[in-house]
Amino acid sequence: MSKQADGVYASLSCGDHIAAEGRAKAHGNEQHCADEQYRWLTELIFDSKELDKLGAMVSGFNLFEAMGMVRQEIRHSHFLGTLLNPRENHGLGTRFFESLFSRLLYGLAELESDAISLLDIDLCDYDDLQVLREQDYIDLLLVSEQNRQLFVIENKIDAGEHCEQLARYEQTVARRYPEYRKVFVFLTLDGSDASREGWLSLGYPQVIACLTELMTDYGHQIPTAASIAIEHYITLFKRYFMEDTEIAQLCRRIYKKHQKALDLIFEHRPQATNGNQARQQLLADLLSPYLAEHGWQEDISTASFARYACLSWDARKPQMQSSSWTKTGRVILFEFALSAKKIQLKLIIGPSADQAFRQEIYGLAVGEQRWTALYSRKISLTREYTTIYSRTIVSHVELDSMDEQQLQDSIAASLADFFEQDWPVIHDVLTPGMLSS
Repeated sequence: MSKQADGVYASLSCGDHIAAEGRAKAHGNEQHCADEQYRWLTELIFDSKELDKLGAMVSGFNLFEAMGMVRQEIRHSHFLGTLLNPRENHGLGTRFFESLFSRLLYGLAELESDAISLLDIDLCDYDDLQVLREQDYIDLLLVSEQNRQLFVIENKIDAGEHCEQLARYEQTVARRYPEYRKVFVFLTLDGSDASREGWLSLGYPQVIACLTELMTDYGHQIPTAASIAIEHYITLFKRYFMEDTEIAQLCRRIYKKHQKALDLIFEHRPQATNGNQARQQLLADLLSPYLAEHGWQEDISTASFARYACLSWDARKPQMQSSSWTKTGRVILFEFALSAKKIQLKLIIGPSADQAFRQEIYGLAVGEQRWTALYSRKISLTREYTTIYSRTIVSHVELDSMDEQQLQDSIAASLADFFEQDWPVIHDVLTPGMLSS
């Protein structure tokens, strides 16, 4: 063999050796990763007492969950309307109405002279109360003819306000009931403020607290069927919506202790079969051209949501990486929420170890007139998750009526409108604060 051939052979042997070492190292890394994941899962299984407790708390049969009404706004309105109606056979009479509105009106200052007050609720007889559902598209309209009083309740579980809907409701009841004194109530999961002045904010935690108190004080007077229904309704909210319940506290404690194992399980869970996966892929395909153009990056996706980050906002370190929300630690993310009913885009301030930073982001949005024009709903900074912007990409009506091509065209049009109209405002308002230190 020639010296040149010997050199080539030696070079090849050296290359093969290096490649073999690389493969061995990669295999070692893979094995180490697998060992780590196995350890996480083992620790989760070994420390199973809290999981067993959580399972016992959430595995019980729930009537409303079985009916699929967890987030169905209209069914919540119907159930609350039944409880507010003194002529229904629930055994509460007017107690739920009086207790709820006493809580709502308590402590309100500077009431107008013709406004309904806490004293009115205490002294008036509401046995004639009529509960009207969806009249003129108003969720709940409570009318007491003998007292010449009117109570308007707009109920929001997931959806935001529609354009000028509250103003339209005011005009409608003013025309129909010109001589009545009126209370306008904006009911949401977290007690968010309405976009209109004069609407009182009511949170579902207050509703659940009111029902819980009534069950404690008058449960023995309530028929068995009604009592079971109310208890199931209270349990539903404790499971799904309320942050300060024992269930929520236990969930946070388990997740904090076993975050890696639970993230791994979530990553490998069976995919949903309700069409979300196909819609999410369609959304990702349509969104793809905008990512590089506008400096967006996917953060995390599941079968029910896809979250994206604005890369330029990552420059605000370490504040932007102070969250336990996702593995990246980002505090503020865009979220496309996908359900069987609609596709919605939200901008969410997540939890953060730096509460001052969360307050700063919130202040940038609510303090800017252009943001108010963009997102008319009033925003309150909650402890962990605060939606500061949202828009519907595809409504439930469109999802029910569109074929595949129409759905694709509708999503494409909504994304184009968002990046042309809304994103420039969001970027201009928030980016200066994200780039400061």
